[in-house]
Amino acid sequence: MTALDDLGLRIPIGGVQLIEASAGTGKTFTLATLYARLVIEQRLPVSTILAVTFTEAATRELRERLRARLLLAQRLVELRADPDDTSDEDEETRLTRRLVEAAILDEGEHALRRRLRRAAEQMDLAPIHTIHGFCRRALADHALEAGQPVFERELLQNEASLRREVALEFWRRQSRDEDSARTLVAVWNSPEALAASSRDLLALEVLLPEPRAVDDRALVALRAARSALADAYRRHGDEARELLRQAAADKVVHGTYVKDAAVDPVWRALDAWLAGSADGDPATEKLGNYASSFLHKWTNKTAKLPTPASPLFDAIETWQHCWIEQGAVEQQQRIAMVHAARAFALARMNALKRERGLLGFDDMIRGVSDALAGPSGEDFARRLQQQYSIALVDEFQDTDARQWAIFRRLFAQPMSAAETAGAPRALFLIGDPKQAIYRFRGGDVFAYLAAADTASDQHRLQRNFRSRPLALKAVQALFGLSGADAFAQPGIAFEPVSAGARCRDEHLLLDGNPAAALNVLLPVDGGDDGVEAARARATDACVASIHGLLAAGLAGTARLVDRQGIARAVEPRDIAVLVEANRDAERVQRALSMAGIPSVAAGRSSLYQTEEAEHLCWLLAALMAPGDDQRLRAALAAPLFGLDAAALAAFELHESQHRLWQDRLQHWQQRVQRFGPMALLGEICAEQAPRLLGLPDGERRLSNYLQLAEELQCADAHTLGPAGLLGELERRIEDADSANDAELLRLESDADRVRILTLHMSKGLQFELVYLPFVATVGAERNASVPAMVR
Repeated sequence: MTALDDLGLRIPIGGVQLIEASAGTGKTFTLATLYARLVIEQRLPVSTILAVTFTEAATRELRERLRARLLLAQRLVELRADPDDTSDEDEETRLTRRLVEAAILDEGEHALRRRLRRAAEQMDLAPIHTIHGFCRRALADHALEAGQPVFERELLQNEASLRREVALEFWRRQSRDEDSARTLVAVWNSPEALAASSRDLLALEVLLPEPRAVDDRALVALRAARSALADAYRRHGDEARELLRQAAADKVVHGTYVKDAAVDPVWRALDAWLAGSADGDPATEKLGNYASSFLHKWTNKTAKLPTPASPLFDAIETWQHCWIEQGAVEQQQRIAMVHAARAFALARMNALKRERGLLGFDDMIRGVSDALAGPSGEDFARRLQQQYSIALVDEFQDTDARQWAIFRRLFAQPMSAAETAGAPRALFLIGDPKQAIYRFRGGDVFAYLAAADTASDQHRLQRNFRSRPLALKAVQALFGLSGADAFAQPGIAFEPVSAGARCRDEHLLLDGNPAAALNVLLPVDGGDDGVEAARARATDACVASIHGLLAAGLAGTARLVDRQGIARAVEPRDIAVLVEANRDAERVQRALSMAGIPSVAAGRSSLYQTEEAEHLCWLLAALMAPGDDQRLRAALAAPLFGLDAAALAAFELHESQHRLWQDRLQHWQQRVQRFGPMALLGEICAEQAPRLLGLPDGERRLSNYLQLAEELQCADAHTLGPAGLLGELERRIEDADSANDAELLRLESDADRVRILTLHMSKGLQFELVYLPFVATVGAERNASVPAMVR
């Protein structure tokens, strides 16, 4: 293992190099060092170095970091320093200078300067992509070899409407047969539910369990058992009921099952079942308690009296056995239905995309994978290998098996010197294996482990530059409690890291002393009054702790040195609260607001699933017909204008007020037609902001309206006035998908506020202090324990 300060310089340039990088250990720094080394030392053009990461935002950040490193190298060439005058250089400059000085000795200053200038100029076009972007580029650049259509296909950002169309078609087909329709409804209660689940179904490589053949004889046997049960109840129901009463009196059978309160509801259900022509099964879950074998099981052996016996109890026994057998058959039918739905959706969506010239994100990866495995796969692979010499895959733990197979095929298999023109070939995989077990962004832990087995060398960044030594020790102690199997996954262990000396314990002081790194708050009482009550107490504890910390900051007794090296009081912007779901974020934000603590919340919610999107539809509908009084009143009743029923009723008495709003509506119609929705909503929000900001969620509402305006302004180029905008907005509302990053709500403010984020949005690594108020109630149906809170 090599330390961070020279790991990027020592990693071999060749084969598959796996770099394990825990949070805060300098992953991007090392990647930038590798990239600079490939350009400076290996003399590779940036066009031949493929860099891949997993989000558009990360791609932009990575491009700028790599550009900055090349510009630094260029400055170091142009302003060569005295070797004795470099003691105050930071680590980045020192490492880059080592590369530059070695390259000058090898090729000369003039040639290196020229190459670095050219590389920096080409960074805007350098192949730095998301994995989807790389696959789309590969399919477009080598369409013939990949077996792709030669025309450009439209990128389908959101497949929700297509999934809904396919789900409805499948629903109609399956509903033609009564038995199939019954199974269909048992799995999904509507076409919308089927469409919602199809996204996850389509993402699976393998769907388990596999369906098995079913035996129709089970249903025939159950029907016969129902008939026999009905006949036995008619003949022996009253007699059997008296036997159970006597068994209760004699304490022959456990009273839980034969007392009147238990038996009477079952007999009433049997009466209702017979009254309904004995169709289906009796509407009670307790009927099996009166099967012969069950009564025998709960007979009091010390009573020395026989178990109650009746032909009805025997009929219940037979019915229960057949019912269980038929349940297993129905389970297999449901499994088969899920497989059928997935197979139909895959085939039909692919067909519709081909017909309509559409391309989805997953289609890009699937297209490259299929092309590499197809008849022209060798030619396709060779073209890509000639185009890219080396690949660097950032956040590799988020890679799935198909994505890993693509990189392994292209960059882990050697080529001849003639094919590579003497250029080195290597695949650098950089990621944190601990994160792979959580399937974040669909990553596959087994793909990571397979890559580790394939790797020529494995390296680990060993120093954390983001956290205080106390925090690192606390985390190590916490995971140490679980021993070597902390992650319950063979091949992945907790690897301790040392402090990098940039962040020290005294960078967070409480009352003049270094603050504890990990605080666990437990309730004083037992906390056995339910999960919701536990969450309420955890929320109160979290807010109280934050309030105390901020109060200490104002008093000057809670101070920190932030990441810019500035010593100051603890402020709200330093704090993040991580929660599991949006409803938890809303709970914490309300509690913070009541305590007078400013906060903003962000989770995985679609902009088009908000009330503001619906209310904007009302406004656009009113703009289409300014003379329609009903539409006007609906728009004005929305929180954007906030007119209550009394104000709207007053229009009948004060015609001038009514006419004023109609005139304003006409003005807004002209404004949106001339300048677009941004101008319209900008004017209205500016006017209504003082009132809206007085509402508890007013800032959130304003942010949503302005975000909607921006999104619709982009759509305004291909729509026609309010009618076109309304149609576009209604389509987006119908296709809303919280999994689509482009639709996510923005933070309503960048001001000095506590940030509340879901775990799907952030790991909290960019914040100085992180609260986890609900760690003990995650998965509450499995663990309703005390409301422990971690800070």
